[in-house]
Amino acid sequence: MSMTKDPAAKLDDAFGAARSYLHAIRLAAKALPRSRDMCAFDLLAEQAEHEINQAQEVTDTLLAAPVDKSNNGEKSPCPTQTR
Repeated sequence: MSMTKDPAAKLDDAFGAARSYLHAIRLAAKALPRSRDMCAFDLLAEQAEHEINQAQEVTDTLLAAPVDKSNNGEKSPCPTQTR
């Protein structure tokens, strides 16, 4: 029996894995002999984490988009505007 995950679960797994890799990079950077090198890796990891967080926010917004019932259940490409 094949247990396929829905796209939202796959995205959560991918974001979790990326954050785990960043954690490993930070731990490895702490073992570097020169603090300058450690700081460089930490800055790169910090920027990567920022980008992951931005991507997570976009993904959360897209997954929360309303479903257009007149479009075969596809999510609406544009958020609905309320007045």
